[in-house]
Amino acid sequence: MGFPYHELIPAAVLLDNPGLTKEEFSRKLQATHYSLGVASRSASWDSYTESESFTPEELPIILGLSYSSAFTEFQKPRRDVNGIFLHPPTMRIVFQNTDKGLAAERYEVTTHVANALGEMEQKSISSRRNIRAGEAITFINAYLEDVDYLVSSVARKSIQGQRITPQLHTESFATFEDLYRVWPQFKPESMYDFSTTQGKFNFVFGGGNFIWKQVDGKFYLDQSTFDRIPAGFLVNEDLNLGYADLILTAEAIRQSAWKLLSYRGLFYLRDFLTAFPDSRARYERAVWDSHTSLFAKRKGMTNTEFLRMRLFPLSGVSVEEK
Repeated sequence: MGFPYHELIPAAVLLDNPGLTKEEFSRKLQATHYSLGVASRSASWDSYTESESFTPEELPIILGLSYSSAFTEFQKPRRDVNGIFLHPPTMRIVFQNTDKGLAAERYEVTTHVANALGEMEQKSISSRRNIRAGEAITFINAYLEDVDYLVSSVARKSIQGQRITPQLHTESFATFEDLYRVWPQFKPESMYDFSTTQGKFNFVFGGGNFIWKQVDGKFYLDQSTFDRIPAGFLVNEDLNLGYADLILTAEAIRQSAWKLLSYRGLFYLRDFLTAFPDSRARYERAVWDSHTSLFAKRKGMTNTEFLRMRLFPLSGVSVEEK
């Protein structure tokens, strides 16, 4: 009727900690652990292997934020003196293998500073239609690579042109802090629109059903979430995560039971509910709450009928099938 899932961690954090600033939210996420490794049955509940950790840079992606207008402008391509595009700067993280899995080794920013033009060449074309002197066109060479040429003149079945070779400059940085000092445009606060007041969490199984909101710079799990989600995973045919899954994930976080959030952590769910009776009580209440609420909605019950069913579950409330 439910299981803990690492993609629900952000929603579960807001459920139990409403009103977090983005800095507080990020710190809460970084304090959680979920693992790709398989923990042993004898391992302590707070153990984790090959942990996947949240980083401050992930928060806008988790929230599904759009790029800011300033960053969108920064990412627009420019043209050089010949009218050839200069692509905007790009940033990438270079990873290395460690004993604990992949870890960031360095951060690189590559800038397209110029375009070098080669000697004049003649290239065969199938048609001269829509090809004009002064434009850049692309050919595929013998290695199936795209090669651009600046067209000088066009004949019936050939062109004269110069090969375009991008001139790139790459800078490496040991930390995000070093990167931001030189390229503040890549700061999450600069890249993304944190003024957004509502959005959907970005994850696979039913992420669009889990809604967050921001009020006066503080984040909450939007109440509309509970009108969207099912009782739990596999309860409905759409394979969406639901309320019981959210509660189990919140309890795993509250008890620092990272083993439950490891790969195949569901194998230890029964042990977890035995080891933490207060978590079991909250989970059982979640199952009762979600199923009775959805049943009442499906049956079209009034509030009075719903409350009577909740208070006197054996009273035999009769509701006609819709």
